[in-house]
Amino acid sequence: MNGIWDIDCGGVKAGLNRARAEGEILGRPRVSVAVEAQEVALWKQGRGMKARARELGIGNCTVQRIVAA
Repeated sequence: MNGIWDIDCGGVKAGLNRARAEGEILGRPRVSVAVEAQEVALWKQGRGMKARARELGIGNCTVQRIVAA
């Protein structure tokens, strides 16, 4: 045995698959389209990434994802 990683996760996986089959949306909610539009506008103004994230109240990775799309 290698500790906690030997625990059978079948029940958890089955529950997640059931939720997906029922149409549940899993994971963290996305930011709104309006916030994405504001982010793109700030980016076009030449504002820094951290400043844009701070002003909009979103994370740096979210800013990077929006610009990369």
